[in-house]
Amino acid sequence: GTLRAGLGFFESGQPWGVIGFLNTSRMVLDNINRDFASFDLNGMYRYKFLDRDELRLALGYSLKQLPILLGDSKLGSFNVSNSNVQGPRVGVEYWFSLGPYWGLQANYSQNFYNFIGNSSSPNGNRVNVPTSFQGGLQMSYQFSSRMTGLVGLSHQEEAYEYEALAGSGPQPVSPGSLNKGFLKADYIGLMVEIGL
Repeated sequence: GTLRAGLGFFESGQPWGVIGFLNTSRMVLDNINRDFASFDLNGMYRYKFLDRDELRLALGYSLKQLPILLGDSKLGSFNVSNSNVQGPRVGVEYWFSLGPYWGLQANYSQNFYNFIGNSSSPNGNRVNVPTSFQGGLQMSYQFSSRMTGLVGLSHQEEAYEYEALAGSGPQPVSPGSLNKGFLKADYIGLMVEIGL
């Protein structure tokens, strides 16, 4: 699962603001809890088409610890290593009110981690991240003018690759061969948004 805490600032009556998120994710791999952190900082713009909706556009920076699996087919075992990846991100949210209290929120974000030099993989070669995105659909309930709760479904995908070290033997590795990994998750999200 993932735990997220965020803090944002919008001046009253102004469409521009800033928002940041700190995330920590936990996976159970080989019966061991593995924790990975990430940080996002965004400038955000809000726009209303109607009285009962709001579009939020975000552009910012993302830094993430990416879990890299290390497998050994001969031993039938694997290990996990962290690689830090960073780069720009874009996001969009659309809020629509269904009534005085209930509403819908759709969101999508895309990270571009290959634009900035990422940390090396376990074998010392650079990690590339061709795919990193998240999308979701949530139902919202306004408890008060300052607090809104959300529950819904989210889908997240990330792929990574790095060049393998060339080697000979019973299972030779050719120069330029790539080690590839893919992370995919579907989960229920719970969130509370509080205005100060």
